Amino acid sequence: MAKAMTTGNPLFVLARQALEELRAELATHHVQLEPGLAIQPGEGLLCYYHRGERQIYLSAPDPAQPRGRFELLLFQHLMQFSSASAVLELLEQIIPWLVAHEVGHHLRRQMGLWGEDARREEQIADELATAFVKSRLSDVQRQTLVTSLAAGLAGLAQGLAYEQTLRSAPSLIRHVYEHMRQFHAQLESDEPHTIAAFVHTHLLCASGNPCA
Repeated sequence: MAKAMTTGNPLFVLARQALEELRAELATHHVQLEPGLAIQPGEGLLCYYHRGERQIYLSAPDPAQPRGRFELLLFQHLMQFSSASAVLELLEQIIPWLVAHEVGHHLRRQMGLWGEDARREEQIADELATAFVKSRLSDVQRQTLVTSLAAGLAGLAQGLAYEQTLRSAPSLIRHVYEHMRQFHAQLESDEPHTIAAFVHTHLLCASGNPCA
C-alpha cells in the first residue's frame, strides 16, 4: 500500500526528474520506455520496481514533514553521520542511481529479456545506473560522493552485523547497504560505463535479440 507522500517532497521531485532525463537519453539511442512508467509514492525503504504493476515506487524522507525528519534521523543514526543534512545530501546523489537501476529492471522485462539469474540482472541494472550517474559527475564530485558512501557503508555495516546476531528476517538495512555498496564499487571503478554500451550489450545484443 502506498503511503502518503507529498509531491513537493524534494527527493520525490528529483526522482521524477531523473526518470524523465533517463527516458530522454534512452530515446536518443532508439529505446523507448513505456509511457506509463512513473515514480509512485511507496512504502518500505527507498526504491523498488513492482514487476506486476510495472511501476517504480519510492519511499523518500520529506524534511518538511515530521515523519520525514524522523526517517532522516534514523538514517543519520544508522550511517553514523554528523547531521541529517549530510544524509539528505547523500540521498540526493543516490536517488538518481536508484531510479536508473529500477529502469534497468523495467527495460529488461519490457523487452522480454529478463533472465533466471537474479544476481546477473542486478549487475545489468547497476550498469545502467552507473552510466547514467557517472556522466553527470565531475572528478571532484565523484570523489566526494565515494568518500560519503564509504562513511555511510561503515555505519550500516555495524547495524547489519548487529541484526545478523539476532538472526532477523531479511533486513531493510541490508537492502540499503547492498545498493550503496554496488554504487560505491562502480564509482571507484575506472571501467567505462555508457548508456550506449548498455543498450548495445544488454538490449540489442542480448540473448534472444539479433545483434544490431
